[in-house]
Amino acid sequence: MVNPFRIYVGAYAKIAGMDDAGEIILGTYLNGDGSPVSVRDDPFWNAYMMRHKSLRGQIYVQLASAVEKLVADFECRQNSPARIPLFVRFHAEFPENSDKTGYALMHGTNRDVGDFFIVGWAEPGKRASDGSYRIKLDMSYVWNDIIDPNGKYTMDKIQSAIATVVMLGKNKSYRLDIGWRADAVVDVLPNRSRIISGYPSNNMVNITKSSLGIPGWWVFL
Repeated sequence: MVNPFRIYVGAYAKIAGMDDAGEIILGTYLNGDGSPVSVRDDPFWNAYMMRHKSLRGQIYVQLASAVEKLVADFECRQNSPARIPLFVRFHAEFPENSDKTGYALMHGTNRDVGDFFIVGWAEPGKRASDGSYRIKLDMSYVWNDIIDPNGKYTMDKIQSAIATVVMLGKNKSYRLDIGWRADAVVDVLPNRSRIISGYPSNNMVNITKSSLGIPGWWVFL
């Protein structure tokens, strides 16, 4: 696994028995100089962040709400613009606070550095004769955090105490943001709930043909 932080992890994280993400986050805290760390579209971190079910659920709720507002706006227009910017900011959390994982060390986004945000573009397709249409979502997701001891979390208390002893108090808090891209589509059907396919939904994107007969299919490469 490539370490996108480019910081020597050191022996302590290995001894702690953490997962790979935890080793990188803790190792940077123990051995880094406090410089901000920004990760974008890294294969390891993309997979790590996207597979967390609770985070997916939190993102889905926020994205679905934003989609409803977009649809309501579309319905008020005779001619929709080709691309519409979309931005959502909210506080996100990983429920873990006692296991030895990167999720536990990140615990929650930090409001002072941006919290969690969803940013991207919505592209509405042409309307079918029955009024149905499809919206393409080209989105980026960013987790913004400060890795520092936090008394609310048991794992943080343990790691901070040991880190202070091992590193003689030289460990440095640092800003961390991790971003990843994901495409999705929204099927808007008359008198039916919106159907979101692709991340963060569990629905798969059909890239061959529309089983619902809706125009405007996109192939994501």
